[in-house]
Amino acid sequence: MKKELSDKKEETKNAEVNEKKGDTAENKADKSNVLQTDPAYKSGKRLYDIGLGIMSVILVLNLFLTFMDFEIYIGGVICSRFVIFIYLIPCILMIIGLLKSNKAAKKLETKGKGDKTCFIIISALAVFIVFGGTFEAFFPSYHVYDIENAKASDGREFLAVKSETVNMFGERHEKMPGFYDIDIYNVNGIFAKKVISCPVHDGEYEIEKMDDGRYRLVVSYLGREEGYPFEG
Repeated sequence: MKKELSDKKEETKNAEVNEKKGDTAENKADKSNVLQTDPAYKSGKRLYDIGLGIMSVILVLNLFLTFMDFEIYIGGVICSRFVIFIYLIPCILMIIGLLKSNKAAKKLETKGKGDKTCFIIISALAVFIVFGGTFEAFFPSYHVYDIENAKASDGREFLAVKSETVNMFGERHEKMPGFYDIDIYNVNGIFAKKVISCPVHDGEYEIEKMDDGRYRLVVSYLGREEGYPFEG
């Protein structure tokens, strides 16, 4: 008899526990459904998606420009190093969107799946852009010393840039060193496409039109003369 009573109590206790578990699961499911239909939460998510879309477009365009050797050239200045700051626009939109959606989730006493992780990642990315972009702006890896228009023998104008590429912890010269690079660009609007680059040591250069329709960058230095053909 005692054993039967004990078994019944155990069954009742297990039933209550299972019922509570069921209620908890149902409550979570209900809160999740309410979250997906909440206007404030949806608004935040929409803003996040817009920011993500803009960032994807900027990333694809930037990769294309880098792969094709294009630089942004505005007002006589190569501005490609400032492009990184454009990424802050979608980052800010995404952060605001996540803050709105998290605020809505707190009101409903629930959490959006992955929202907290995304917020941490995007915030860290924004901080990296600010500090990394500022460093690149003041200490550019593509260090330009001089920019000038260079006329070819047929009168066509190119952009000639005297520069050097420096790694993050490399030496940066205040004045143009003896060794540097001559980069020749074909400019269209704000886009400058690099067509040829060669090393120089205190030398002179000129651009010649070749018989086959191509051009040649002729560099004279240390008593030597070398030609580098390129497509115009």
